[in-house]
Amino acid sequence: MVQKQQGKVYEAPTATTINIEGSVILSILRHTSENFPSLFSGSLMGFEDDEGTIDITHAYPFPYPDQYEGGSFRSKSGSKYQQEILEALKSLDEGVEFQGWFQSTVSGNFITSSLVDAVAQQQLNNKNSFLLVHNMVSVGKGVDLKALRLSENFLSTYLDGKWKTKDLENHKLSYLNIFDETPIHIHNQNLVNLYLASSKETTLSNEFDTLNFSSNSNITTQLLENLYSQIDSFNFDQTNFNYYQRILQKEHTKILQWKQNRKNENTERAKIGESELNPDEWQSIFKLPTGPSRFNNTLYSRAIDELADDILKKCDQELIKSFAIERNQAKRAGLVLREFLEQFDEKDGANARNVLFYTSPYLRARQTCKDIIDGIQDLEGVQYHVKEEARMREQDFGNFQSTPEEMEKIWAQRAHYGHFFFRIPHGESAADVYDRIASFNETLFRQFHQDKFPNVLVLVTHGIWARVFLMKWFRWSYEDFESLRNIPHCHFLIMKQQASGRYSLKTPLRTWDDLRDSDVEEEISKEFVQEVNFNSMNKLDNPDDMDIHSIIRAQVEAIEENRQKDKQIREDYKHTLATKLSQEDQSTQNSTEDVSAL
Repeated sequence: MVQKQQGKVYEAPTATTINIEGSVILSILRHTSENFPSLFSGSLMGFEDDEGTIDITHAYPFPYPDQYEGGSFRSKSGSKYQQEILEALKSLDEGVEFQGWFQSTVSGNFITSSLVDAVAQQQLNNKNSFLLVHNMVSVGKGVDLKALRLSENFLSTYLDGKWKTKDLENHKLSYLNIFDETPIHIHNQNLVNLYLASSKETTLSNEFDTLNFSSNSNITTQLLENLYSQIDSFNFDQTNFNYYQRILQKEHTKILQWKQNRKNENTERAKIGESELNPDEWQSIFKLPTGPSRFNNTLYSRAIDELADDILKKCDQELIKSFAIERNQAKRAGLVLREFLEQFDEKDGANARNVLFYTSPYLRARQTCKDIIDGIQDLEGVQYHVKEEARMREQDFGNFQSTPEEMEKIWAQRAHYGHFFFRIPHGESAADVYDRIASFNETLFRQFHQDKFPNVLVLVTHGIWARVFLMKWFRWSYEDFESLRNIPHCHFLIMKQQASGRYSLKTPLRTWDDLRDSDVEEEISKEFVQEVNFNSMNKLDNPDDMDIHSIIRAQVEAIEENRQKDKQIREDYKHTLATKLSQEDQSTQNSTEDVSAL
């Protein structure tokens, strides 16, 4: 919690331009880039001239990496090292002073309470100090540097020490104006400029860039993971604020009821000539809850904004490449649907080429639905409608932020308990999805009786949802569900209505029984990695990155147990059937003997 700053006032910076020597930039870039992904920070030394310009001539990184952004700025060891550097420079008659810090970071991760607090204290002591941020998102491809100062809006709120919503409004502070950016100019010596001007430009070939599907995949993954983390932190903080609002609303309701009762009581007292009671007595009776600080919420919001901006500007091509294969699969699925619709003409009825799409609200499902529609929308006579259905969303997998040991335990329990009944902490089980599907099916059944219902219904959804849907529709058993393997991306499952009015599944499903015993473990490992990569922040490019052998072993044992159970059921069924037939034969024989005796 940021406290009120006594005896300090805000002073506007007078230095509006920052000149940095090229050698300083090279020193910073070399140190931060060579040690990436470790984070490093350091001191910037220089001097300020009379024209409002700061010249940075020296940069000295702290000799150890940061545990987190801003961790070294106000630490005892960092302050001691910084002071020793200044004293050493002064002993050499270097007329430089401390001007600020540099910090390597990944996008908006530098916006932490410790860093902001350190920069605020330094800026209140030296109005022209600044923070040089090196964004490592562009490492190996370019240089992303910016000089930042905390804005007047932020520092005035910081000095006041009050961070409630109304205080932010009074100071006109939002996450968008926490920082002010100061222009940076790179200065080189004349001989360096002459060398650069005389050197020949090297032309590099980039004809194979279109084949590079993972040139920046690590940074893209890290940005997305950091964004997830910041959103989780924001949501946690927002939960506290929402709780405060609920309590405040309850207290306001009680106060309104009290005021109404006091008003009625005073009306009755006036009728009998008695003096009125104090209508403002509620202020001493009720105590309104104190509003939570919005300090962390403001920082989280700015960090999320920075991360989202970097993902949009610097990783859009990488994301497009990542989803290129899946989008091609969706487009091919659209062509398959087109061939299917081309079988129908006007003779088959008015609704022959009418299609109703139901899609999950998740972004990837909606994008898949759009790509499928692209394959049929120019087909003559086709009409289609799209409905987004929240009940078709994927199974909620909860919040995967536990330790690897805890997550391994959860996955192993799920394998032993069964995917259908096991509920992941803070998430859903497949049985919960079953309840959603039961409600959705009732909606479909009502629509089926409509005269204008389309000839083709397309459900764009997810793997577990599709398997549970088929289980509910065809009344499969729990064992039937557990025997199914996951459904590939953009895979068509075709159900066709028979003359009897019932539907039959035309697409064969993959089951664990289809695999040889030697292939089961490999397939489980592959499906597990895909599931973790899609639903959690723990990306597993290789199963050996995480100790998942116990999970795979538990899944193999569960599959083997189901196989043995199915085998036992079949044997029991055959035995029961044989016993029944034997009894029927014996009954027939007895009847024949009775007739012969007559």
